[in-house]
Amino acid sequence: MLHLGIPQVQYISGPTSQVYRTWAKKHNVPVIVEELGSNARLYWIGSKTSDRVILYLHGGAYLLPMAEPALSFWKFIQQELTKQGIDVGIAVLEYTLYPDALFPIPLKQAVLGLKHLLEDLGVSPQNIHLTGDSAGGNLVLQVISHTLHPVDGVPRITLSSPLRGAYLISPWILLADTQKYPSYACKHDIINRSIATKWGRAILQDIPDVYTPYIQALKAPKTWFRGADQVVDRVLMTTGDLDLLRDTITEFEPLVRMHHPHVDLTVQRNGIHDGPFFDFLLDGSPPSEVTLSSLHWFADGFKRD
Repeated sequence: MLHLGIPQVQYISGPTSQVYRTWAKKHNVPVIVEELGSNARLYWIGSKTSDRVILYLHGGAYLLPMAEPALSFWKFIQQELTKQGIDVGIAVLEYTLYPDALFPIPLKQAVLGLKHLLEDLGVSPQNIHLTGDSAGGNLVLQVISHTLHPVDGVPRITLSSPLRGAYLISPWILLADTQKYPSYACKHDIINRSIATKWGRAILQDIPDVYTPYIQALKAPKTWFRGADQVVDRVLMTTGDLDLLRDTITEFEPLVRMHHPHVDLTVQRNGIHDGPFFDFLLDGSPPSEVTLSSLHWFADGFKRD
């Protein structure tokens, strides 16, 4: 499907709302939708809660909808946390895709989702994990960047305490100029350099250079993430040694660690892009080590006082 043009891929994939409703019906999960305004929505996995929440920003290069295995991954995390006495709500953001929206519209929609949890539902920042994969990981970093360096026209985020954590699965942190990274020559991933370059070029079109640090975190000044420890308590990034984005992620991790004492990076052996989600491509597949270590990370975070 990746050889098709962007409109064709989007037509075949359908919208995130369709993916969610199809998955919910298949897994006998109630459909719970909250309208946020500005064409943004939250879809809940299981019951809506104001206690502990994982807010998930889906990947797809800002032009594809959420993938069904991602929902199954989050349902697994939710069920396993429940077994440990930790009840968690999973809120999934639907944001507007390319070409109908470019930066900063998805950022504004992500901020609306976070502010809804904080202000309307009254969830404590210490009970929120902000999560995303690929472009969703990019969007998580945009939210952190916006909190530190507010973008005009996007609602400001005021936190009474840091969010509990940020979880980034194969974050897309460099959308152009990737020639020097050997991992971009990988032949075993689900994406390749050609498609990543084409999609990155589409997303970056007509965006002023002043916004580069928000959209391409690896190009941000070294001091850009100073104060990130006041936005999130802890950060976990995961990638795989076959992930096309591996080298950009491993280069980026110490740039965040420079300003944050609690940053972890997991590189999955033989792992591909968005590796944890592929544990749930087929029903009954056993969870991988990276999925189980991510589960432990969430449990540890929610158990903290």
